[in-house]
Amino acid sequence: MAYYAMGDSYGYMRRPPVGFSTRRFDEYYRCYPVVMMNGPDRADVNYGGKVFLPPSALEKLTRLHITYPMIFELINGQAEKRTHAGVLEFIAEEGRIYLPQWLMRTLDLEPGDLVQIKSTDLPPGDYIKLKPQSADFLDISDPRAVLENAFRGFSCLTKGDIFSFSYNDQIYDIAVVEVKPDHNTHGIVTMETDLKVDFDTPVGYKEPERKSGTSTPASGIGRPKAGQVHSQGTMAHSINYASIAPSAIEAAKGAKAVSSNFLTGGHTLKRGSKTPTPKASTPVAGGSTNPDRPPRPPRVNGPQPLRLPPGKLFFGYELSPLKRKDANGEPIASDELKPRFQGPGQTLRNKKRGIGASDSGLRSQLVNPIAMPASSIDPAIVHALSLSPATATIKPHGGSGFASSARITTPDTSYFVKTSTSPNAAVMFEGEHASLSAIHSAKLATLHSTPAPIPAGFNSPQFGFPVVTCCGDTPQRNTFTPSWADFFAKHRLLMILEAHERNNGPDAELRSLVDQVVNQVVPRLLGDRHLRGVVPVIVHAPVEDVIFDPSACYAHHEYEFGIMRIFGGFSTASFWHQYHQIVAKTEPASEYDDRHKVLILGGHGKIALKLTPLLLAKSWSVTSVVRNPDHKQEILETGKGQPGHLDVLIDSLDDVTEEAAAKRVLDQVKPTIVVWSAGAGGKGGPARTKAVDEVAAKAYISASVNDPAVKKFLIVSYVASRKGAPKWWTQADKDAANKVNTEILPHYFRAKVEADEHLAALAHKRRQTDPSFQDINLRPGTLTDEPAGKVLIGRTSARGKTSRATTAEVAAALLSRDHTRGWYDVFDGDDDIDQAIDALVKEKFDGIEGEDLDRIYARV
Repeated sequence: MAYYAMGDSYGYMRRPPVGFSTRRFDEYYRCYPVVMMNGPDRADVNYGGKVFLPPSALEKLTRLHITYPMIFELINGQAEKRTHAGVLEFIAEEGRIYLPQWLMRTLDLEPGDLVQIKSTDLPPGDYIKLKPQSADFLDISDPRAVLENAFRGFSCLTKGDIFSFSYNDQIYDIAVVEVKPDHNTHGIVTMETDLKVDFDTPVGYKEPERKSGTSTPASGIGRPKAGQVHSQGTMAHSINYASIAPSAIEAAKGAKAVSSNFLTGGHTLKRGSKTPTPKASTPVAGGSTNPDRPPRPPRVNGPQPLRLPPGKLFFGYELSPLKRKDANGEPIASDELKPRFQGPGQTLRNKKRGIGASDSGLRSQLVNPIAMPASSIDPAIVHALSLSPATATIKPHGGSGFASSARITTPDTSYFVKTSTSPNAAVMFEGEHASLSAIHSAKLATLHSTPAPIPAGFNSPQFGFPVVTCCGDTPQRNTFTPSWADFFAKHRLLMILEAHERNNGPDAELRSLVDQVVNQVVPRLLGDRHLRGVVPVIVHAPVEDVIFDPSACYAHHEYEFGIMRIFGGFSTASFWHQYHQIVAKTEPASEYDDRHKVLILGGHGKIALKLTPLLLAKSWSVTSVVRNPDHKQEILETGKGQPGHLDVLIDSLDDVTEEAAAKRVLDQVKPTIVVWSAGAGGKGGPARTKAVDEVAAKAYISASVNDPAVKKFLIVSYVASRKGAPKWWTQADKDAANKVNTEILPHYFRAKVEADEHLAALAHKRRQTDPSFQDINLRPGTLTDEPAGKVLIGRTSARGKTSRATTAEVAAALLSRDHTRGWYDVFDGDDDIDQAIDALVKEKFDGIEGEDLDRIYARV
């Protein structure tokens, strides 16, 4: 298989599982406000929650496999203050970090102070309560829309923050007084989440005074209550503006109305007085409510003043639409006005419909990049989709660093709306529209088996695409090219290198490496003389039933597999069986499985016999190593009916005493994944236990970790194989583990812990230059022959049972992921295997916690 895993931005375009690391990013930098940065003015960055770090920080974060969204804890140790922030760019000078001014103020920092930066994780926020630091905030008519726009510059917020944002040339400070969920960090992620917002009384707000000498109505006086922001504005909702705002036309009839300065009726000022005192329309503190000046003439040709109680605001009169006229002076009917959006649209069904036609499924409608507050639907979108504003609702739906997206819901259907303010937004959306058109109503295998159309001016299908498309928001050249190898080399690999050099400057070493790949590797593996029968087909459309992020081109169909494996969902045997019934493997088919070629050591063991068919079901190639040739047929039986290829290699692990002997087998099989499931099994006494479980295991670990082609190494150990103790173990757990290791299995313990630590040390060293390498230590309890079931993984006790079948299922699941590494204790339990593993990966959990890592890593 020709496997393509481009160095594109798809790893951080979405929100994938958080990368795994045994260590946190933890650095100190000199801090400065963003206004002191070199280059163009970045005033807007002052009103966000993201910082600028140096390029070396990105390099280290990549090595640690810390992925999007990158959240950091910022600590001023001198002042004992801390908060959280995201990162905007890695362009700061080395040793420096640039912060928005409000972050400097929150942390009590001065320019040049040291600040500690740690990578961390925060939960998505459900609720936040904000306290404006000035009563001027009440002048904003729609605070929800304003804050939603401001929040686009934030990745997270922390209880106690006082952040700033700019609106209408005025700066507003807002304190975060409460967040939910509220853990020990007191911080939440504010992006890509439905966040309920409440407001506390603004600082400095005073209730209007009520004077006994005035007739100010008591009703309506009081401070505004905290509550959810209403879509039409908190104040407007509070005063029921829709019902009390007079029509401008009706108000214009006030020719005979009385002066707005004085009202009839009035109240007496003292008991017994018969003369009514005119009531002021507005209370005047400390003076008479009856001015000495003569009253103004009544208004006769405009709206009369709206009489509101104190503390209320008026938002304007009802508007009458302007009647537009044509060249002859005749009125233009409203349905003749040119809409801002028009055209037939694109559906993902077989039948094309015009905009506004009913569609019970979710439809993808591309909309020009416009500002789109979630509290209301843009009128242009309403018109384009023929929506009813009374019944249609809109809410955020995902998003990325280069686009915002929302879901519009009506009683009959839903729409996906995507917007962007990126400089390349128009190019991106044009490419996505063309991509949707090209993949319209087709299934994946059908796409991959249908040759591309012949473009105008050519005599045969070409690799490329008619328009520029985007990887994220980075434009991609799609110049039509007759050779797949040339297209991939020039318009993908070199294109990415050129974009990197434009953004970051020349890099001679990187240029040399890419040139070698382009001029030597690509022609050898993808050239027309090697890959046979390659025809351009439509690819890069992550299709199930709905497409949210298309970026298509006509390419080799296996080019799609890189993205498919990154985001998962295509790993079942039934999928690949049906797929290859339609799309044959590209010749030479013998190379198809090379990207996932597994070497299983100890292939006749009970766990290995159950693991082998699970890997073959993924269309992986497996070579099983056994000592006894009599076991070959039993192993081959496990591969019957499976799409993957199975070989059996006869070789004795007893004879492997050094790395060179193990390397001989690796050179013969050329695996990308190595599984150690071997063991002496108590046969042959302590000497054989040491020879197999320690000496041979360490030899294969060394050979595998030192082989760049091997990307994953999984070893099956046991739960008590450790010299330390994790903090979640009880004293009973420690006593039980100690008894096993010193009284029951002392020789096995010494051999296994030696191999486990050897793998941890070598893997740690390799990841300094290859952050993607995965060392997986699977540590079951007492093994049983029960059928596979649910599990408890991670923080287990030292006492429990684990089914061998379950252990094999967990091993297959760990090997199927790109972010699993470290120690995984596993018992039979109540959790779904995939969900349990994904939760641990997101948490960056590693069961090696509690061990002396400095001692282990110092082994190499």
